[in-house]
Amino acid sequence: MTRMRSRLIPRPLRQEEASLLAAVCEAAKAIGMTPEQATKVYGLLPPNIRKAPAFKDRLTGLWRYEFGRAYVVRNEEGHNFAIWGTDQAPRIALLLKGVDRLMHLLARPQLRVFLKRLDDERKHLHILAELDPILRPQLPFAAEYEAKGHARGKHKIDWAIRFKDGSCCLVEVKHRIRPLLSHAAELMLVHTRGADTSGIPAPAAEGLFLGLESKFRPMEVNRLQGTWIVSGIRINEEEFANAFERLDGSRVQFAVLTHFEGDARILAKTPAIYAWVKDKFRLEDMKPLSELDRA
Repeated sequence: MTRMRSRLIPRPLRQEEASLLAAVCEAAKAIGMTPEQATKVYGLLPPNIRKAPAFKDRLTGLWRYEFGRAYVVRNEEGHNFAIWGTDQAPRIALLLKGVDRLMHLLARPQLRVFLKRLDDERKHLHILAELDPILRPQLPFAAEYEAKGHARGKHKIDWAIRFKDGSCCLVEVKHRIRPLLSHAAELMLVHTRGADTSGIPAPAAEGLFLGLESKFRPMEVNRLQGTWIVSGIRINEEEFANAFERLDGSRVQFAVLTHFEGDARILAKTPAIYAWVKDKFRLEDMKPLSELDRA
């Protein structure tokens, strides 16, 4: 395999390096995608992404690619430090499945819009997060990207999704990295002072729902509206629930907090809405932090 230079991920985390095309072929095998499908998806990728270095993650054995910028935090002296980790190197399988799903759901003009946005190195992870809700349901279902006519003013909603039973929802996706950066900065501060970092609580939910209510119109009959938050770290559960309860229920009926294709914390205004979201998107409940601590 052709070796490509890795820019973001430390060498100890890289078991093997390859061109993206070679890594795509390897990753496709693991998810049951045919070489023909994988080659077709690769051919649709924007040019900058096709140049991205790829590597096999030593910790998980998964193929990843590097496209984006390092996360940066500032310490109490005002110095900036970069955070390096596999969270910034997405799984190639996620890219393959996501673009393949887009090919089934979107018309060519919408597909081109999405892929052009995905090619922006500064926003790549944010746009990649928009794939997460459409990767969960089982086909067939219909989805409109950047749906018009459902938001206030000239705003658009990331996804309008309609299932085969006629039920539908609007989903606004958010990729929130501020909790991760705030937590990393706090860990750095405590560590440099020589204190124990094990007692630092989960990050606060501040800003998770920023701008959400003002974007949605009041709910229409037979349609739910909610947000899908992709985060690189667990959030304080009580604060998350309290922040959701304060949202206007006529505009926001559910919230999903998750990681890329991971388990989820589902909040809903009613038990029926909770059950609908969990069933339609085939979500697994995220274990409470208290249970993880006991384990």
